[in-house]
Amino acid sequence: RPAPETAENEAFFENAIIIGDTRVVQLLPTYNIGTFSKVLYGTAINVSNALTYDCVDADGVEHTFASALTERSYGKVYICLGLNELGWSYPEVFEEDYDALIDERKRLQPAASIFLLNIVPVDEAKYSNNYIKNSRIKEYNDMIMSVAQKHSTYCVDCCSGMSDASGSLNGSYS
Repeated sequence: RPAPETAENEAFFENAIIIGDTRVVQLLPTYNIGTFSKVLYGTAINVSNALTYDCVDADGVEHTFASALTERSYGKVYICLGLNELGWSYPEVFEEDYDALIDERKRLQPAASIFLLNIVPVDEAKYSNNYIKNSRIKEYNDMIMSVAQKHSTYCVDCCSGMSDASGSLNGSYS
């Protein structure tokens, strides 16, 4: 399901948790998104280790995603992962691990809506490695959409508003 295009107001995020890689810290101010109940991020977090990785919250306190989901109930769970996985040799593992992550999230927070954020395109000229490419990002975004459809969750399209006509990151965001 596509996510709603806009939140009605800042209160939309008051009962929400977001977990992700360091893009979370960059995306929230860019989109001027409201205040989440909890924001967790980590530099090396990925779909395989997300439940057990020690993430940092806005106060600098470490939590795992699993522990944060057991601390209180949330109405919405946002997941922003995928960039760190672009270099994986076996992309199908990404989809399998994302499925397992969603299943565990459903077990820990069965009433919460799930929102999967896709991966924002990059300015490829700024990356010297061979795996952070927009073609690879599209492949992974297709898998994120597949996971969202399989689990009847929302998929938040971060790409459309931040990409240029060629599919690269719009220069105003780099």
